[in-house]
Amino acid sequence: MADSLKIVADRSNGFPPQFLEILNSDGSEKALAQFIVNQLLTDITGVEAKELETLRNKQASNEETILATFIGLKTFKAPTSLLQQVAAGETTWGSLLLTSGMKGREMVEEMKIIIAENKRNI
Repeated sequence: MADSLKIVADRSNGFPPQFLEILNSDGSEKALAQFIVNQLLTDITGVEAKELETLRNKQASNEETILATFIGLKTFKAPTSLLQQVAAGETTWGSLLLTSGMKGREMVEEMKIIIAENKRNI
């Protein structure tokens, strides 16, 4: 996949420099996916890139990064502290979701509300 992306990137000036750096270095799918998730979260939620970088430095997966970001926005807690609680075995992502009020099918709607609210504040 990374090779086909390199071909497209070579023909386009529309990619962010960081994306092109990833392609030209290792170009791993994991690194590309992390970059895309981080960009989307920054763009749609207004979370600081530094906060996401801290999560990634703590080895947060894409799923954990997304959960920590949305639960953090919902509960007004730092995403990194949520990740630390889960990593330490103090809680689970499921428990954090339940205590935040986001659950099941309602979770997607709740995320849409969070995105809409944060777009107004950006």
